[in-house]
Amino acid sequence: MIVQPKFIKNIILFDDLKLRRFFGANLKVLRYKNLEKLLLILSILEWLPERTLRLKENIDKFKHINLRQHLGLLNSLKYTYLKLSKFIEKKKIVKFCKIIDTMRSDKKILKKKNKILLFSRILLSFSNYLIYHFSNNPNIKILKTNINGEFTIKFPSNYRIFYSNNKLHEKKIKGIKVPLIYSLPFGYYVKKKDTLSRLLKNHIYISKNFNIKIGEKDVKFIFNKRNKLLNENIKFLIENKISLGLYKFGWFLKK
Repeated sequence: MIVQPKFIKNIILFDDLKLRRFFGANLKVLRYKNLEKLLLILSILEWLPERTLRLKENIDKFKHINLRQHLGLLNSLKYTYLKLSKFIEKKKIVKFCKIIDTMRSDKKILKKKNKILLFSRILLSFSNYLIYHFSNNPNIKILKTNINGEFTIKFPSNYRIFYSNNKLHEKKIKGIKVPLIYSLPFGYYVKKKDTLSRLLKNHIYISKNFNIKIGEKDVKFIFNKRNKLLNENIKFLIENKISLGLYKFGWFLKK
């Protein structure tokens, strides 16, 4: 990730990273304690579907994947699970997180490919359950957000996340289907019609009636601030002929 100081200063708006060392300029990171709960919910909406999709993709291609990287993915999924445990029943989440830790600490785990595959399939089923369960959680209401229409994003692997509340519409795709509320982060950026949205548009399908209405001013603040920082970051990278380094959306930049 290659960013300007202003981005680092506001990094908590994107992710709850634990930044321990800075090199160069003396930087102060804003903590945004008053936005903690909202940022936690938005992090789940953003990362749970994407990490679940990557899990499905790895299972589909299991014979050819890098097992170390796959175990890293399971660890990333664990952190999303732990965030979910602040809002929903913890028993199974804690159980699966402990199994992930145990597997990663097993020095012989790379020789247990079938065990990893079996557990990954169980996790995929659990993640799909969590996706739908959390979408109905009462805490979602604090976003004061209403979304209509349908939305699909295609990743470089050609796997897709299909966002829809239409239960009758089971579209066969190489990917996963999730409730529409999870489209909030991507959907917001696309609707802004700026540099970032132009990067995204070739990878995203939006139905004609797709619309987002946000009533919570703090949610608007978070996304407006994120969007401004991302667009400034894109401009900086393009001006310096850098095709990598954009937070989360780096793969949209033309190489």
